[in-house]
Amino acid sequence: MKNIFERGLNLFDGVIYDPIIKHPTFSHIKSIFCDEWYNFIVPKVSPDKLNWSETSNVIKSQKEIGISMSYYIPDNLSQLYKDYFTKDNKHTSTSSDYYICKHVDAKSTPIGQLFLVDDSSLKILIGMAKICFPEWPNNEQYARHMYEHQKSNSHKIVRNYLLKQDNNLVGFCGLIASQVDNLSYFHNMGVLPEFRRKGYFTAMVEHLINISIEYGISDTYGLVENGSGSYHGLTQLGYVVEDKYHLFST
Repeated sequence: MKNIFERGLNLFDGVIYDPIIKHPTFSHIKSIFCDEWYNFIVPKVSPDKLNWSETSNVIKSQKEIGISMSYYIPDNLSQLYKDYFTKDNKHTSTSSDYYICKHVDAKSTPIGQLFLVDDSSLKILIGMAKICFPEWPNNEQYARHMYEHQKSNSHKIVRNYLLKQDNNLVGFCGLIASQVDNLSYFHNMGVLPEFRRKGYFTAMVEHLINISIEYGISDTYGLVENGSGSYHGLTQLGYVVEDKYHLFST
């Protein structure tokens, strides 16, 4: 699946990101969130050709309005920047995003029932997210933001779901999609601890695949960390890594 990073930026435009600001040697990705996990300097060139003065000015100006930023390095440049950052001792490698993708064309019959989140169940989703991802401080902000987009009339498809099995709510998941871009992004997926290792993560992915196909969308992907449960769950369903980006904190 070619150009998945660029296609993803277009998918997120207006949902997670503001319009991308393109500079000669890098792109500035601005988010509606304030932390460094969503606001990036993405270099287009090697460290010796990057306009460091310009990137520093962007980082400084964003910090003044309460926004933290990081460098988001494409895999083909990652070793060069890792070597550079090791020498300057000012940046720390914090994580890597694996863009894991699959072209889908056939529905399946997954276990459980997927229910669209509404006003009465939004708090349930938020509570489940805090249990599954306690290390993420913006769980509630993220969930509420995505729910507001679900209720809007944007041409982007934003949906939030709960998975129910045998009268138990066992997990939650989200979808951002575009029929124009023929692309679905699976995100914010979690299974409560007491229900893990029972196939519910796989079930949610299969449900989201079915929904994508119903919208006429055949390209699907997620962002995962290498070796994570999500990585293994998706690879078992035939997803493959198409791109990698590496985040360095400033």
